[in-house]
Amino acid sequence: VGLVMNTVGPAIPLMDGFMGMIVIYLISMVGLILTRFAPFYLPSVAWISLVGIVATLPWTPGSEWIVAQAKSVNFLALATPALAYAGFAIAKKEIEVAKHSGWKLALVACLVFLGTYAGSV
Repeated sequence: VGLVMNTVGPAIPLMDGFMGMIVIYLISMVGLILTRFAPFYLPSVAWISLVGIVATLPWTPGSEWIVAQAKSVNFLALATPALAYAGFAIAKKEIEVAKHSGWKLALVACLVFLGTYAGSV
């Protein structure tokens, strides 16, 4: 789904987007493997970030190619299906929690929206 969105939305050629997603997938897999087998604990998002940072450092062999491939992936096009899936994944339990939270949840949501808008302007 992400590859289709990347091709249709920002009109990136299919093979360019495919190679970029493969590179990002491999970086993610290396980070997940490190999470599992590292001698100390770091969350997987930290390991994946570190692998991505090290892979794209200017003195890392092949970093120019990795950066060029990753540039062909529009992350906003990938976020849309991921957020849609997250919306579908809301279960009955979360809806009940939202009903019991009532006005407090609505107030926090409005403040978050206002803060996001004010921070982006």
